Amino acid sequence: MPRRKRRTIELPAIQLPALKALLARLPKVKLADPGKMVRQALVLVAVVILALVMMNINARLGEYYRLSAERDRLKTEVLQLTSTYQALVTQMAYAQSDLAAEDFARNAHMIREGEKLVVPLTPAGNPTPTPVSTPAPPAPVQNWQVWWALFFEP
Repeated sequence: MPRRKRRTIELPAIQLPALKALLARLPKVKLADPGKMVRQALVLVAVVILALVMMNINARLGEYYRLSAERDRLKTEVLQLTSTYQALVTQMAYAQSDLAAEDFARNAHMIREGEKLVVPLTPAGNPTPTPVSTPAPPAPVQNWQVWWALFFEP
């Protein structure tokens, strides 16, 4: 492959006093203080860290409120189950007592020794119910009578 020719560009020579004059005419630009930039960077880092901490606290508070609500719901459920347990213990104690056996025997028409069983009988046939008289409905009122009563009767 053939080699390319390189061009050389010659720059005009600038005199040092002319350069100083050009620099004197340029506006003075003051660069930021490096210490100030470090402080700004630290403040930015602190704000980012603070935002992350606040997001973490917010998530924890949400979890706390959810768990508190669940705790309250479970407390209520435990109280309901405790009262159900107490009612069942009471029923179990009654079922094992002599009083429950007597009540069952009475409902099953059983008798003790020396007692006589009495069963009430209903009379034969169906009794006829007495008719109940219903009052007659009032006569319908005319529309003009309603208006007359509204305007002229005290």
